[in-house]
Amino acid sequence: MIPPLCIAGGSVPRVHLAQRAPLSDRGFAVVYSHQGGHALHLHGYRGRWRCGSHEEALHSGVITMSPQAVGTAYDLAEAGWHWVVHFAAEPGRLAVPSWCDLGSDAAYARGRLARITALHALIFLISAASTLIAVSGATTSSMISILSRSALS
Repeated sequence: MIPPLCIAGGSVPRVHLAQRAPLSDRGFAVVYSHQGGHALHLHGYRGRWRCGSHEEALHSGVITMSPQAVGTAYDLAEAGWHWVVHFAAEPGRLAVPSWCDLGSDAAYARGRLARITALHALIFLISAASTLIAVSGATTSSMISILSRSALS
């Protein structure tokens, strides 16, 4: 059994990355070490997941939590997609399972992760627009118009 990740209850994690991403790793050839934060993955493929010295089976609907600075590797039967959120959280006593089969709750989790991904992208766009406004002298209303058009397309 993989030990749980312990974080501070009531703290708000700081999201560094949120996306739906492809993965095709085989034979545990690539080892990921999440510096600066932990990694949550909702998998959509079959294979094996290695976290540190522990290994578990993967299939669609399994969610994993890879602790910061612990090597994580994959051996997939076929390439596929996963939802991923890299985040930083204060250490604490709230034990978060490192591997869990969500079963019928996987669809709900996918929807929530899609929402986190969309919000993360929106925050990035707002930050970029603020920088552009400051550097270029563009008006706020012209930037809002540009952002609205790009968000709708």
